[in-house]
Amino acid sequence: MEMVKRWFVLAAAFVVGWSGTVWGQSLSVCDYVSPKSQFTSLSLGGNYHQFNDRYRDNSGNTMSGNLALTGSTWEEGPEWGYRVEGSARLRLSGTTATLDYNLDSSGQLHRYVSDDIFMFGGFNSTGVPGQSGLSVDALAGAGWGRYRDVTPLAKALKIDAILQDKKVLTQALAADKLKELAQTIGKQRELGLEGVLKAIEQSLGTSLNVASVLALQETLLTTPARFCGWDVSVAVGYNVINPKGQNSAVIRAQANYAKALDPNTEVVANATWRAPIPMNDSTLDASASLHRTLSATADLSAGYRYHRTQGPGNSSELHSLDAAVHMQLQSSLSVAFTLQASYGTGYEEPEWSFDISFKYDLF
Repeated sequence: MEMVKRWFVLAAAFVVGWSGTVWGQSLSVCDYVSPKSQFTSLSLGGNYHQFNDRYRDNSGNTMSGNLALTGSTWEEGPEWGYRVEGSARLRLSGTTATLDYNLDSSGQLHRYVSDDIFMFGGFNSTGVPGQSGLSVDALAGAGWGRYRDVTPLAKALKIDAILQDKKVLTQALAADKLKELAQTIGKQRELGLEGVLKAIEQSLGTSLNVASVLALQETLLTTPARFCGWDVSVAVGYNVINPKGQNSAVIRAQANYAKALDPNTEVVANATWRAPIPMNDSTLDASASLHRTLSATADLSAGYRYHRTQGPGNSSELHSLDAAVHMQLQSSLSVAFTLQASYGTGYEEPEWSFDISFKYDLF
């Protein structure tokens, strides 16, 4: 497992170094600053799952299918911000067609008291209301840092490269012109696709031919969201609903990081530590992932996840690696092929799974 982790780190470092030389722009994607960042998505997904368990007798090997509805919305302004995420999953397994469903959600409202320092209140929940296993935490705390949606500048850099390739531009746009173009693209919700294309023509002082318009439309519609920023926070709260019936105070520490290395490459990392008060046990979840756009219709992602549970006299940990190729079939429909391997405490052999899935973006 140590060797696998080293290979992942080396691969990430290679992509980071290579991506910078390919674009060679003096303007970083993370240089984009908007007075307000907004992001909303809702997608329906499904998959076929083949699973090989950790035991040599293969008694737990399974094949199953899933349907999942996943939504996320967040807004980041100069003073106020919020974030709400949720997912509902329906699982179909075995020859008897057993149905299993679950709901995970979280929400946070925060108020910046200075440029990067904020206070917040929120909740985390796992399980289905009215069913056994439901857990709900109410939290309040403080943090430091900001996240920004830099997708408009990522699109502007890609459009700059496209127009140079099609000889519409004879040289790369200056940094101030790229920022102006990004501000225009950032108004896509207000102006609509046609309005943005007209504004781009006006900004560049040129008329776009049909091939250029089609290429820009594809870029404006299919470029995945890119984010830059970081935050760290500490919260205390109360386990309002506990499946074990033992309500208690809780403490949570969290760190998030995202960086768009170029318009096609992004690194994301997260870590969350949680413990009841008094702290007789705790959990730590951490992850790091690399996302790379390969073409207008394909992208690649690779990730590492770590989970550790610490309790009185015992502890366990789990390491997971995954790699996925995503193919865009239509503007809203995509398929993915995912391979995952895991190894941890009590495993006799590495556990692996292979998934074929689809996702349909409702908006």
